[in-house]
Amino acid sequence: MQATTFNVSDKLTFVSTEVEDDTTNTEYKCNVEVQLAGDSIWDCELETVTITSIHIAETDYGDSVSTHIAVCYEVDGDEEYEGSWRIYTDSGFEAAVSELLGTSVSFTEQGMQDDGYASMEL
Repeated sequence: MQATTFNVSDKLTFVSTEVEDDTTNTEYKCNVEVQLAGDSIWDCELETVTITSIHIAETDYGDSVSTHIAVCYEVDGDEEYEGSWRIYTDSGFEAAVSELLGTSVSFTEQGMQDDGYASMEL
């Protein structure tokens, strides 16, 4: 499988890479405060979140590779801050994760978001 090449920021600390069947899982830890743009379609009132880890799962389907990016974050030290999923579509969050990974990423569908967890893709 040909994995995507990310030009990751020095703000990320490599933790591990594991290969299982046709999927390569890579994990990074970090402690990066993100200023939100405030333009979420869900009227998110949060101003900042702190990204604590990024998990990348790349699955090879033979003729294509699917890349899923799970971003874990906290609000004021709380990883399950109620309603924090409302950052969904915030352009400041997307830009920050894109900068950390050195490539453009975007949110996946709204139903895949959770408090303290952003589901993203290339």
